[in-house]
Amino acid sequence: MKLRYSYSKYTIFCALPLVAAALLFSLAPAANAGEIIIHVGPPSVGQGGSNPVSVPPINPIEYEFEWISPRGFEANIGLTPGILFGARTPFSSGLYVGVGGGLVISANGVGPGAYSSFGWNLGKKIFFNTEFKQAIGIALDNNKIISPYALRVGMGFRW
Repeated sequence: MKLRYSYSKYTIFCALPLVAAALLFSLAPAANAGEIIIHVGPPSVGQGGSNPVSVPPINPIEYEFEWISPRGFEANIGLTPGILFGARTPFSSGLYVGVGGGLVISANGVGPGAYSSFGWNLGKKIFFNTEFKQAIGIALDNNKIISPYALRVGMGFRW
């Protein structure tokens, strides 16, 4: 009896977040990472509101990866709201706010812009995180204002 494995195109999309997380986690201890957060949640890409999360979350637009340095610098990588860099100010209750700028990505275009975010961390070394992030920018191809946002939840790890 010969066993055959057939896979769909969704198998690759399920594996991409795991590969990205493994890469981030392998580099984290050497870089004195601070925090790494993996988010999943529905973004709004400028087409009439947020989209529902797929179950299981196989759409790459639903993922975002964040790195926060020990000094509060943050780097956000996601298909939307974009590739953003900024500063995060934590409060004692686990709440935080962040502001910065970068490349804003929306269904209506791509261009430079700014963002603000607020969120909440619950836990110590391994923690739960929820965050709302709103960006605004100007699309380079049509000079229109773009403003994607995302409400996401995720897991974080501190080194």
